[in-house]
Formats: sequence, C-alpha cells, structure tokens
Amino acid sequence: MAKVGINIGSNLGNRKENLRYAIREIERRFECKALRSSVYETKSWGYLSDNPFFNIGIEINVDGDYEQMLAVFKEIEQGIGCKTHRDSNGEYVDRLLDIDIIYIDNEVLDTENLKVPHPRMQDRDFVLLPVEELAPTWVHPLLHRTAAEMLSDLRKTAEISIIKTNL
Repeated sequence: MAKVGINIGSNLGNRKENLRYAIREIERRFECKALRSSVYETKSWGYLSDNPFFNIGIEINVDGDYEQMLAVFKEIEQGIGCKTHRDSNGEYVDRLLDIDIIYIDNEVLDTENLKVPHPRMQDRDFVLLPVEELAPTWVHPLLHRTAAEMLSDLRKTAEISIIKTNL
C-alpha cells in the first residue's frame, strides 16, 4: 500500500460541498478512509479571479495503477460538472473542482499524464500547508525538503494570505 497525498480545490459554487463530494467519491471508489487536513481559503494561483479557492489535502492508502487513479479523479471532476481547468489560450480558469496527486510515498513519476511529486507544489502555499498537516515528516524526493521547509522558503518570496477553516 502506498500513501498518496492529494489536493482538492474549488472556487465556484458551494465550495465546501464540492470538497465533500470529492472526498466521498474518492473514499467510495478506492474503498478507503481519507485522512483530512484543514480547509484553506486562498486567492487564485496563476491567474486573476474574484473567486477565492477552498483547498483541502487528503491522504489515502492505495495499491494500483496511478495513471488509472488520475483518470478516476478526472471522472470525479466531470461528475460534478467540471469541464476544463484551462481556457482556449491555455490559461487557468475558475472551476468547481480540481483534484491533483501531490505525492505517492517517495516515488518519482514522470509520464505524459502524471508527474509526481507535483511539479509546482513548492510554489503553492495551499498545497504545502495541508501536506505539512498530514505528512510532516514526508521529504520531497527531488528537493530533499519537508513541506515546512518549502513553506518557509515560499514565505520569504511570496505574499501569503490564508484563512484556515473546517469542512
């Protein structure tokens, strides 16, 4: 069994219910119970939006094909009505649901569809904070840093505005 860290975000509709839906579906489809972080409200990342995101991290124990897992996550996103995460120019857009695999134990994967650890996790406070909660001793296998260390680096260079809440 591998420990898989997942980040779930939503900035449209009932954001908390969208996160609950995603967690329920992940637990049902993978027949597991997810360890959950707090929910963090942050500004959009990589594009401008008036709609702040709610993000939560979860960790599940699973065996199997990780590309298939990613496909299931895309099905869950589509099941709530999420069409795409980018516009015709390739720019990020607001979304009902976004599910990303952040880490799989200490594995490094680099396929056409799946890159693990997530290639931009070290730049995203809304990813690092949940990882710090769920897996404080996890060390990024390429950067050799914990989430707390990466978050400390990020705080030196970025303006961070976060609201922590419960689901």
